[in-house]
Amino acid sequence: MMDGRNKIALFVAAMLAFTPYLEAETHLLPAWRYSEKSAEDFQTTVTIPHTWNATDIQAGRGTNQLSTDGYRRAASWYETILPATAPGKRVFVRFGAVSSVAEVSLNGENVGEHRGPSTAFAFELTDKLRRDGANKLLVKADNTWREDVAPLSGDFGVAGGMYRQVELIEKDSVCISPLYLGSRGVMVTQTRADAARASLKVVVQVDRGVPAALELTFTLLDSAGKVAASIKKQTAAGVGPAEVQAELAVANPHLWNGVKDPYLYQLRVMLASADGSKDQEELPVGFRTLVFDRDKGVFLNGQPYPLRGVCRHQDREGESWAVSDEQQRGDVAIIREMGANAVRCAHYAHSEAFLDACDRAGLLVW
Repeated sequence: MMDGRNKIALFVAAMLAFTPYLEAETHLLPAWRYSEKSAEDFQTTVTIPHTWNATDIQAGRGTNQLSTDGYRRAASWYETILPATAPGKRVFVRFGAVSSVAEVSLNGENVGEHRGPSTAFAFELTDKLRRDGANKLLVKADNTWREDVAPLSGDFGVAGGMYRQVELIEKDSVCISPLYLGSRGVMVTQTRADAARASLKVVVQVDRGVPAALELTFTLLDSAGKVAASIKKQTAAGVGPAEVQAELAVANPHLWNGVKDPYLYQLRVMLASADGSKDQEELPVGFRTLVFDRDKGVFLNGQPYPLRGVCRHQDREGESWAVSDEQQRGDVAIIREMGANAVRCAHYAHSEAFLDACDRAGLLVW
């Protein structure tokens, strides 16, 4: 019998990464006008990812624990003109991260606010879009210290700005929602993983802009693209948010085995509705189990797996937090070149690009 004080069994689901479906179109928004004075005084253009603390934090400035002085902690404004969108489509904007508080408006109308410097979030723009004219998207980013926004203190700087990618997403009237807790609308929990069987619980958040019945197809593909498991779920007609759940199981699964064999399946969720709407999300899934034993160490898939890891911040010299997805993947390559098989992400949510690269490289992530 396993002593709960000595051993903890963890079933670890793969970190999520997503690929847009052909019925949804995603535009990156890299070019913005920028001002540190006001929303009316734009005198320069910047490329996202961007921070105004690219150098002052790394110069060692700041004299108190709360980092309320020494480097610029204030508001700045970003503005862009959105590309044209297709008639009849729902339109969303998704931010990988804005530090620390973001206020978003479209054509002078408030869209929403997000608090927190490191998590993704999205808003729907559909009802505020001008279909026959220019659409001006404005973001106020503010990394001023606040007693209700973490982190409150630390031995690292909190760089201000839009330092991860911004996406404009077009979807049909009925779609997998990009609004749920900063996710892409598909959540996966591994419920079993061993040599005999692996299983997943999949929860999909759907948003119906019009009354419609739904059919969702859940397919798990192996690395060669062959179907390992598949199931369909249908719902009655309705409007508004809906949650659809499914369970998938694979006999004799190929387990994800760290740096030795970081094997990943691909989960594909396809949506079709009675009104003709379509949508799809895809994400990699790695089946594995971890056991931490106080006396014997770490076991991956039942085998001893000594952890040799590093702690990682998302900074780059001269760029601070404004690092590209390519640079995120480059950090993973450096960690692997060092011989590490694990990484601790300090002290905040790291980017999808980094976590996805860790999964593909076989790095365990804390």
